[in-house]
Amino acid sequence: MGDPKDEDFINFTAAAGEYIKVTMTPIAGVDFDLKLIAPNGNYWISKNAAGQTETIEITNATAGGNYSIDICMISGEGFYNFTVNVSPSRIWLTIQVSDSPSAGVKIWVDGTQYNGTTTTNPLHILVFRGNHTIQAQSYFRIGYGKYAPYYYFDYWSDNGSTANPRNIYITEDFTTMAVYYEDWPYMP
Repeated sequence: MGDPKDEDFINFTAAAGEYIKVTMTPIAGVDFDLKLIAPNGNYWISKNAAGQTETIEITNATAGGNYSIDICMISGEGFYNFTVNVSPSRIWLTIQVSDSPSAGVKIWVDGTQYNGTTTTNPLHILVFRGNHTIQAQSYFRIGYGKYAPYYYFDYWSDNGSTANPRNIYITEDFTTMAVYYEDWPYMP
């Protein structure tokens, strides 16, 4: 592209429910804008400064069919690198627990409760790419009687966050562990 307002058009096909990521990186000093148009007429625009990467990401396409990409030169002269990633929107979310009673620990994902997650049987579910809220049972006991230890939620293993519930944004298979600490009752 050499003249301001020059445009390139690129077409591709995606199914409803798929993940779409379009990335365009220009050479330094050149400004392009990026527009993605869905088969149903919806569109997304990325407008960054000269030399900066333009990105459009759709975590769960609502329309299937032919998509159109419009790359428009705003200023400067030069070229760009361009990628389109189309893949299934559902990815694996795996939540492990560091300690658990034999009946398992309760885990919540987006408000849905899952029972029975144990140290050897992690929660393993398909979710859409994007934002999710995860929560681990705040405490439990292993054993019976007044001297059985308590286990309290401490942190998430992937980043040390102590938030529980916690919001995560995921774009690929994701694994974390709810780490618990042990606390023994007072023994005379």
